[in-house]
Amino acid sequence: MASRPQASHLPFLRFTLSLLLSGCLLLSGSAGFGKSEDNAPGVVYVGTYEGVINPVTAEYFNRVLTDAQEAGAAAVVLRLDTPGGLDTSMRLIIKDITASPIPVIVYVAPSGGRAASAGVFILYSAHIAAMAPGTNVGAAHPVAMGGGEMDAVMKAKVENDAAAYIKSIAEKRGRNVQWAEDAVRKSVSVTEKEALSLKVIDLIADDVPALLAAVDGREVVTGAGKVVLRTKGARLSCTIRAPSCPGSSGPSASSWPFIPFRPCRSTTRACCSSSWALCCSFSRSR
Repeated sequence: MASRPQASHLPFLRFTLSLLLSGCLLLSGSAGFGKSEDNAPGVVYVGTYEGVINPVTAEYFNRVLTDAQEAGAAAVVLRLDTPGGLDTSMRLIIKDITASPIPVIVYVAPSGGRAASAGVFILYSAHIAAMAPGTNVGAAHPVAMGGGEMDAVMKAKVENDAAAYIKSIAEKRGRNVQWAEDAVRKSVSVTEKEALSLKVIDLIADDVPALLAAVDGREVVTGAGKVVLRTKGARLSCTIRAPSCPGSSGPSASSWPFIPFRPCRSTTRACCSSSWALCCSFSRSR
């Protein structure tokens, strides 16, 4: 985890993400993305992020949560597969999740995915924490940007700060506090089955529909108070897949090129396990 890139780039990111999301809405037609007049109670917004946590990630998650709130969504599912990333971006995401009046479900997926480093904190902060079969979580020890070594004093300060932060999150969500601290101090990592038995997560689910069926009727405490999840059979509204910026651990992070999208109709389960979903893929500008 390291310092956040320059804030001056955020207005451009907001504008670009707004254009992408608007374009995805126009292309989706009856696919159900975004706010609409027939948005019945029970719609669940699904966001997907695979890659390093960075300012684009934080902006993307914020937009998903904002759109879901405006649409009166029953919940938000954030499908996550990450090796970790920037501390400041991670904390922005956690602040948004904590303040959200809508239940946020962080789902580590697909099979073979992970929630490492900053991903552990984000998973712990969710109202519901879930994992797909064949995933893992852990190894949250902070590291210096660029892979360099910190001196002993700085290392202790950063480690203690990270440990205190994840312990406070664990206590708030009623999750395993000791394991959370060990993930930071000892870099422990566990499979999805071990995570469930250790009360690191709430459940294991094969896909998003199975996840929503399993959590239906559960009560969580959001930024607006207690909410009972009504998600079984909910209509899924998929957002664009967020771009993952290259070079996120290096000093040139503030100069990442933005990655445009190519909209495509797909019958795969890649976006949110729904055959009608509008999925968007990304390619670097050439």
